[in-house]
Amino acid sequence: MLTILIMQKKVIYSVYILKRIARDLMRFSEEELPNEALAKLIGYRCLFEGAIYIKITDWVTGEFEKTRSSASFTNKGLRDCSLMLSERYPDSINPPREIGLFHSHPFGTEPFFSLKDLSTFLLFPYGTPGNVFIIADPISKYFKVFQIRGAIDGGLFLAPIKYVLYST
Repeated sequence: MLTILIMQKKVIYSVYILKRIARDLMRFSEEELPNEALAKLIGYRCLFEGAIYIKITDWVTGEFEKTRSSASFTNKGLRDCSLMLSERYPDSINPPREIGLFHSHPFGTEPFFSLKDLSTFLLFPYGTPGNVFIIADPISKYFKVFQIRGAIDGGLFLAPIKYVLYST
């Protein structure tokens, strides 16, 4: 069972990432150099003391078109991801689900979202409050985590968040 870190002011982190997954994603983005990398984040939506948090326990990828400045799944790649997920958890009663995306920007600087990234991440099927987006730069070693939050006006936005790396 995952231990939740609670601080003096009862701050509960909203995203927990297996250390192995963070290492794997960075290694994957290094292997894709000089191009961008793209993967789906897999895990669980959990509830603790009335607060929802996300646990990232796996990742999958499939065929994607990639350049130094863009990456997008092909239709075959989307099917590959679904197949890979069902093959990894064939008999699971509560299999992990897709809960976001990983994307690299291999520019040697602190990564930021492009307009295309924002339009992808904030729309269906990814634009669900709570979903997680990780953007990393394998050259500079930046690893940033964002979560979709709802705005007062009903819109959605990506908020940079603190996260916990954990091991089982």
